[in-house]
Amino acid sequence: MLYPGGEERMFLAAVDVRGSHKAWGRKRSEVAGAWDHVCRKARGHDGVTVISHELLGGARPAGRSPRR
Repeated sequence: MLYPGGEERMFLAAVDVRGSHKAWGRKRSEVAGAWDHVCRKARGHDGVTVISHELLGGARPAGRSPRR
């Protein structure tokens, strides 16, 4: 089983995919590409991969804006 990148990388990936770097006091450059990195690792693994972080629970499908 693969958990790509470890806890810190998964956190950065979740922040990257949600576009919430400012809310976490991060610069865009600190998180840019983290989601792509995790996805590349997952695609390259021949077996079970777990992509999970609590922040992903608030993620929205691409092209959808948050509810107000």
